[in-house]
Amino acid sequence: MIAIIAILAAILFPVFAQAREKARTSTCVSNCKQIGLAIQMYIQDYDENLPASGVYGSSHPLYGKYGWALWVPLMNPYIKNYGVWACPSAGKNFIIGPSTDKIKVTYGYNEYLFHWANGGWPNLAKLGSADVGIANVSVIADTVLPGIYQDWSNADGFKIPEEDPKFGLARMKCANSASISGPKCVYRHSGGGASVVFADGHAAHIPGGKIVGGRDLPYERPIVNPAQKLPPG
Repeated sequence: MIAIIAILAAILFPVFAQAREKARTSTCVSNCKQIGLAIQMYIQDYDENLPASGVYGSSHPLYGKYGWALWVPLMNPYIKNYGVWACPSAGKNFIIGPSTDKIKVTYGYNEYLFHWANGGWPNLAKLGSADVGIANVSVIADTVLPGIYQDWSNADGFKIPEEDPKFGLARMKCANSASISGPKCVYRHSGGGASVVFADGHAAHIPGGKIVGGRDLPYERPIVNPAQKLPPG
């Protein structure tokens, strides 16, 4: 009898683990859908512009309090639920903010879109002129660095055996790694998938095998740099 129970446990535990991960992934995508709706409300309030700043990085007045997640307090009035900023599959303690306003943030904002000097992409009219189309440009995604991501993470030191050495979306695919400097890639979701919010407001889970390219490669998906190209097919 004990042997039968042990066999059943060995069979069922992995199934339960997979079910739990699917549930967490669904919650993560649900969070992103709420963020996508909030972004659309923000766009309506700010003359068809995505959340962005003319002041970048450590020069921004909120950087000292919120680091690279400085866009989060700009978006919070449209969310009103701090729990939305954290993916339940995140394995690290991604806490940002001053002692009076601690927030767990496991998503990042597209660096090309947050700073106006990167080509004026935060404007929807400008973004709509990109060949890739607004629906393919990512705005927010799972990331190893709380607050921001880009498409040149091949410079961070991650080595992913199945990827091209120039693969640039490691911060997104390796979102549960110990640090952005690698070298060990730890997936947040099964197979290296990521939850992503796109500029048209929709959100989706992108399987790891569909996350391709980067700045130093001719194509990428999901699009981070609006001037990039979609892979053929």
